[in-house]
Amino acid sequence: MANSSKKSNIEARTKRMNRFLFGTLAIALVLMPATAYAYIDPGSASLFITLLIGILAGAAMAIRMYWSRLISFFGGRNDKGPRSEKGPEE
Repeated sequence: MANSSKKSNIEARTKRMNRFLFGTLAIALVLMPATAYAYIDPGSASLFITLLIGILAGAAMAIRMYWSRLISFFGGRNDKGPRSEKGPEE
């Protein structure tokens, strides 16, 4: 019984958060001007390039950290221990 009340509490909080985020987005869209007269300086390009490099480096590290899980998920080895050095038994 406690588990179902805990689940309903989480669902209620999630709904409130979703309503808050939707309301915030709606207000931001209403208050946004139709035309933005803005200048993007050349330094912005280096910001976006740095951002792209950071995203790629983060993805590479995540793949490296979870490589064995990815291999087992896609049908590779299922054992998580070290490989056995023994040959076939006679």
